Amino acid sequence: MEIQKLAAKGDAQSEDKLMRYALEANRLTNTTGLFRNVVGKATVTDGGRVHNVNAGDEVFCSFVAACRDPSVFPDP
Repeated sequence: MEIQKLAAKGDAQSEDKLMRYALEANRLTNTTGLFRNVVGKATVTDGGRVHNVNAGDEVFCSFVAACRDPSVFPDP
């Protein structure tokens, strides 16, 4: 398996590639997010839907959705 071969090499290039694999795995399997309180009036777009939020509203920011945003990650 390529990951074991890279780990055995131990050089800087292999370490960099392993880190990228780890970050990508985290991006694809992350299932968390945060609840946040809105501090000002705003308009938020979520999957093409528009939501108006006001100060004091609580919103959930999904890391899963963010990590699969095609405007940031090509072919997520």
